[in-house]
Amino acid sequence: MKWLTILTKCGVKSDVAQQWAPVFAAHLALNPRVVPYFLGQVLHESANLTRVEELLNYTSAARLCAVWPRRFPTTASAEPYVRNPERLANLVYGKRMGNTEPGDGWRYRGRGLIQVTGRANYEAVGKAIGLDLVADPDMLKQPDIALRASLAWWSINVPSNVIGDVERITRIVNGGNAGLDERKHITALALDAVA
Repeated sequence: MKWLTILTKCGVKSDVAQQWAPVFAAHLALNPRVVPYFLGQVLHESANLTRVEELLNYTSAARLCAVWPRRFPTTASAEPYVRNPERLANLVYGKRMGNTEPGDGWRYRGRGLIQVTGRANYEAVGKAIGLDLVADPDMLKQPDIALRASLAWWSINVPSNVIGDVERITRIVNGGNAGLDERKHITALALDAVA
């Protein structure tokens, strides 16, 4: 596959695509039928390959309420978490996804192209790629590891019977339908680019 062409056709800026194309060429060995659906997710999650770490520095309580309505039913409940990414991560990710220790929510926040989140996911993905991501979670910010980990997470979590259904894949990746329209758009671009 000609990754520079594919990535730019999917909306990745040329200079960013030039940096990532060799990484994709070296590590992406998915079935061509699966590639567009993988790209639709990872390009959305990584802001077109410009972000390999989750941004949790929300600047308004209203936005926190919109993103996590069950966690923040009122703007007053969200206010202490505005511009406080570590506190926010420990609240929203603490005591779930294998996070058991104080600070695990922040330590195992989303990283990689697919935003691997939670100690249990870091452990499973690390085992799959032969790296101790639990001990060194920042390794997921390195491009080749970010992609390898995202591919491993995909192979562990996304069954082949959902390929073709962007909404079902999004629920698996995101836990909801955040960014569904953009994910569908990128997937459509990728289907054309890979054809």
